[in-house]
Amino acid sequence: MKVILHVGAHRTGTATLQDYMRTNAGALAEMGVGFWGPERRRAGLFARLDQKPGWRGLCRDPRRRAEGRIRLHLAEAERRGIRTLVISDAAMLGSLRSNFRARSLYPAAGERMARLARAFDGRLSTILLCVRSLELYWASAAGRVVMQGMAPPSAFRLRQIAARRRGWRDVVTDLACAAPGVRILVMPFERVAGRPQALLQHATGLDMPGEGSDIWLNRAPTAAELGEVSGGSALRDAGLVEAGDGRVTVPASLRSDLRRRYAEDMSWLRSGAEGLAVLTEDLARSDAGTDTPPRADVKGQDDEPEKGYLARSG
Repeated sequence: MKVILHVGAHRTGTATLQDYMRTNAGALAEMGVGFWGPERRRAGLFARLDQKPGWRGLCRDPRRRAEGRIRLHLAEAERRGIRTLVISDAAMLGSLRSNFRARSLYPAAGERMARLARAFDGRLSTILLCVRSLELYWASAAGRVVMQGMAPPSAFRLRQIAARRRGWRDVVTDLACAAPGVRILVMPFERVAGRPQALLQHATGLDMPGEGSDIWLNRAPTAAELGEVSGGSALRDAGLVEAGDGRVTVPASLRSDLRRRYAEDMSWLRSGAEGLAVLTEDLARSDAGTDTPPRADVKGQDDEPEKGYLARSG
């Protein structure tokens, strides 16, 4: 059995992909394709994987126990005939809240992936990462954390994020160092938005079923929706909400820096990423099942399809 980790990132269509996998669970199982979503993490499958050894309870090394639990679940999936297991959860990279606290893009991605790779005991074959223009990523992330009840990031904090210049190249490099020999596929969100069937077809090499392939979850909130949460007015006061359409954005003074950083990341990926990853920008429309859904001007997905999460125009 080979394991494919779809690690997000957040705000790049993870909820859409996860809903597609659930909708087609029966057809995928007949093909030998299994799926684990964020609900596995909530149920405690990865619990204590990052906990240091200690004397709590009877388990001196909780990480070894967590690894054993994961391997038991993997063995059970193999017994059920699963040959390709897709695990989709953006929390594998980290959380948006931790990104804002650290003022950096997934600063612990390498450490987290190293622990996961060890737990999968040689079964890990592919890491699938979707990237997004940094100005839109941080804007969408700001809207989401506000909808979750977190204070909106200040313009000063966003300036610190832009100044630290950590981008997708750094995330890819961390993942490659943490999981040597594992194939890393990178796809731009702008090219795969609303196309979970095509994305999975490319990652697995299998013909994916088409049901639900035109779904488009967690679209951008309206100005009225932003006004219903306490942080919505704070976003507007901080200049992070555009006048008129009410969409979350980053200050105009930072956009050029973030765009430049993303352009540098994409140039590095297009030039071969030093052999660390493979960038795929052209997924054949014939493989996607459907064209881009209506309202293509509204893009942005979440990692978990829960009420209150939001998206950002792409």
